[in-house]
Amino acid sequence: MFGLVINATPSMPLGVWKITERHPAVIASGDVILYCPPPSEITRKALSQGIYASGGSCDSGLVPLIKRVAGRAGDHVVVNKKGVWINHHLLQDSRALHIPGIAPVWRSGTLSTTMLWLHSDHEPRGFDSRYFGPAQANDVVATLVPLWVW
Repeated sequence: MFGLVINATPSMPLGVWKITERHPAVIASGDVILYCPPPSEITRKALSQGIYASGGSCDSGLVPLIKRVAGRAGDHVVVNKKGVWINHHLLQDSRALHIPGIAPVWRSGTLSTTMLWLHSDHEPRGFDSRYFGPAQANDVVATLVPLWVW
């Protein structure tokens, strides 16, 4: 992987993103990350429905996701019909959409030291932690900053 990533999905602004740190030791809420989700029943269902793509650079063969970190270790996350709440604050556009065969896997809990909550704050229909639950920090490939986006 070089120092640039091209985003062609609506989950974050389209364009060129610069890798600022590979395998970051410290990830903060608000950071934009490149994430390789592990293969799971949820990702298989998303692949079969065209919500997610294969043929990517992740070890699993999946395409890395570009997402914003909305929660990290110690944050309390609740997912209900109104959306995702982190430390009693409702995330904008966070209500889970009806996707056949895919339902939120997380209801309520505190994120452990290895967990991150990822959110598609640019696109309400994004495939994020609402559907696959907390991400593991060791599956983060890099942190990103927008270089040339539209």
